[in-house]
Amino acid sequence: MQRVLAAPEVVDRRRNPRIRLTDDQLRRLLGVLEAAGTMPIPHTRLAQEAKLPPSRINGYVAQLQDLLNVDGYAVVTVRDDEVVFDRRLLEVQLGL
Repeated sequence: MQRVLAAPEVVDRRRNPRIRLTDDQLRRLLGVLEAAGTMPIPHTRLAQEAKLPPSRINGYVAQLQDLLNVDGYAVVTVRDDEVVFDRRLLEVQLGL
């Protein structure tokens, strides 16, 4: 997780004022998504397990997409009311 937060692309993209995720929020979201593997996770479960307000989870996920979906790579995707995380693609994209 620390390698993701320290990756130059992530550090640079976090300067975008639209991305207001704290390190703690980012760690919690990624931790839940990583634990789910490639399985879709419903927004409500993501909010609950990441201990984030359910009413704001769509905004958190949108910020996560802005942060990690670099150059059109779909690291974080939303299908219906579920979020899917592709850790392998993230590692390739960031050169980790």
